[in-house]
Amino acid sequence: MARQLFRSCPSLHHIIDRAPFEQIEQLLRCDPFTDLPVRVPEPEDPTSFPDLRRAQVLNPLSGLSAEAVLPPEREAARICALADAKGGKALEGLVASRYDPREAQVFHAQPDALSRSIWAYLHARRLFDAAESVVHLRLYRDYSKLYDAFELVDCVPLDPNAIDVERLGLAVSSSLGLGSTCTVSIFEMPRTGDEPKAMLLLIQHPGSLSSVQDLPDSGQRRTLYYRPPNEAAVVYTPATGVIEVCATSPTVRRVVADTVAATTLGQDLSQKPLTWRRYDLARFHGSLCLPVPVIAGYEIARISVTEVEAGLGSWRRRLSLKVTIDDDIEAVAQQHLGMRHVFRRATILLVQIAVRFARSGDKQSKTLSFTVTDRNRCSLLSNRDPDQRALGSRLLDHWGILKAFRPMEPHQERALIPVLLELHDLPDEAVTGAFFEAWGLDTGRLIEAAFIERRGRDNIILIDDDDLGLVETTVEPSGVEGVVQLSSGEGQEGPRRPAEEVERFAVNRPWLEETLQKHVKPLIRTPMLQQLDDCLTFFGLLHLGDEDVPCYLARRLWDTKVLNRLDVLLRGRAMQGLGVVLSAGETDIEVLGSNVVVPAARCLASLNGEEPALSAERLALAYAAGRPLARGGTTVSLAKNGSHSATLYLPGKTPWTITGANQIRIVERLVEAYQRGTPAVPSKSLIEGTAVTSPRQAFRSQSWDSINGVYIGQAGKRGSWQLLA
Repeated sequence: MARQLFRSCPSLHHIIDRAPFEQIEQLLRCDPFTDLPVRVPEPEDPTSFPDLRRAQVLNPLSGLSAEAVLPPEREAARICALADAKGGKALEGLVASRYDPREAQVFHAQPDALSRSIWAYLHARRLFDAAESVVHLRLYRDYSKLYDAFELVDCVPLDPNAIDVERLGLAVSSSLGLGSTCTVSIFEMPRTGDEPKAMLLLIQHPGSLSSVQDLPDSGQRRTLYYRPPNEAAVVYTPATGVIEVCATSPTVRRVVADTVAATTLGQDLSQKPLTWRRYDLARFHGSLCLPVPVIAGYEIARISVTEVEAGLGSWRRRLSLKVTIDDDIEAVAQQHLGMRHVFRRATILLVQIAVRFARSGDKQSKTLSFTVTDRNRCSLLSNRDPDQRALGSRLLDHWGILKAFRPMEPHQERALIPVLLELHDLPDEAVTGAFFEAWGLDTGRLIEAAFIERRGRDNIILIDDDDLGLVETTVEPSGVEGVVQLSSGEGQEGPRRPAEEVERFAVNRPWLEETLQKHVKPLIRTPMLQQLDDCLTFFGLLHLGDEDVPCYLARRLWDTKVLNRLDVLLRGRAMQGLGVVLSAGETDIEVLGSNVVVPAARCLASLNGEEPALSAERLALAYAAGRPLARGGTTVSLAKNGSHSATLYLPGKTPWTITGANQIRIVERLVEAYQRGTPAVPSKSLIEGTAVTSPRQAFRSQSWDSINGVYIGQAGKRGSWQLLA
């Protein structure tokens, strides 16, 4: 009993087992806990033990499946998450900033962290939601996911009581092109350690209209339309002038940051634009020394790199070198690590810089120390002295370490679409500079536009030698700026190459996808950007002729594992109707699920015009040509897409994409038997020469449950199989 209960609803069990019973009673009267098939028992005897009543609540839950308790279990998991150390601190900090001591007494009177979390869920739901957002925001800060930081040119104070939340909500709604008003809530961020005071603005806004197919107990299918709630969390720190935004979409983050700056801080963005900061440590491959520039208003006595840390092929292996401000770190590295020391070829993870300076007219010098990491983080932003922050920013800008976000003009983005499609179709998250050199592209400009980020350089590469074939070579410094020396394992020097070729760049796929969607958006009736899989994104409803059809962007269709995954996913979305899958790369596949596959490069319009990047006429023609096949075709057939995949067409059924030689061979035998008029094939004949013991084993990687009984099934004769056409 207990084991089954923990497996289906561990958070519910934890709350009912540990929380005060009075709170459990209140919780079970709240939605969605009212859907639980339990009744709060009234005690027959006022002196009866609460444990007996707990058992009466827990017993009915013990036999339920995880699906039956899913909604209340998710809410219970939220409550338990805010009862742990991080969630509890966030909740206590918000209560301290929001309530006066008398109002906060009720919260602090709760016996433990779980009770305080339940109390907030029951009596202060907006505060509960805000505490969740604080925990998520700090998590996103650490991992740079769904997160961006912007910095104002000037630090502007902010009075939360002076913010017109209705005006701000209308402004965000207008900027995002939404039909309804956003809800804005303002809190003071809980402070940890020496963090400066910051304001938290929670902006809840509706997503694009969506729908889902529901199958109630009556068995009659119905479509439920809804607008998913989305949230953008904005943190403004007046002491640093930094605006941090957490949201799922890069465009939403950018738009919300601009709108908050203009509406609440009175910033004229045409004269004082927000900057999207990126830090580039590539210059330290050439030298660990930094020049001393002339900065108006400051007298700089010395600048030194006092610490550098490099990764040695794995995050588990790191090398760190620390010196004092009076040491020359480059000379120390050469003396103890050699002229071609590791920091010149390894990935730089962290650099600490120390600056000894004095303000013009001051007699006493000061020392500014800050770190920059490869995670796009800089400790300078947490410095409380605005003069030191300004000095550090000007130095980083002078050295070329600080890179500002500079979006491209629409016509520049349109010209890049073929490159972006090919880049999106690549298998690896990191791409070498040789890719961009082949296209004749400036990686620096792509970094400024946030399409890619620098991720260090390769230490070892393969080169094609005329005599020896592929040879493994080590990348070493050449002594010439912008050039690296290749050498073999025997110490023989090889050719020199541009350093850009061996640099590695991470692809910012969310921003890339959003840019591609932006240039297709004029053709989309209901725009939406929903990540269904790492290789599949839903763009919304595409308007073709008189129809609105689902539109997807897919990548890596040449990978059989990806193809299997997307086939199962899209067959599960067949209720959405016939649609279009835009392939980022070239492919021979014609349909995927009940969708026509169209390589996007074949439908590109003139990249110099003002019309949408994709030609509506070409898309409509491709969709019309592939629509009969997407419906299952007119005859039973198996069409091969190259040597590793094929598509089975059964009239009236969603096409099934098959990958792998064994699977194709089995289905081919079933199709041949069906066409001969003897559809039943014995298992022994079906799997002959495939090295599997049953059809189920052959299709284990392709979701057997979605195939058996739908496309193939057992024939009347035991041990035989046939197509279910």
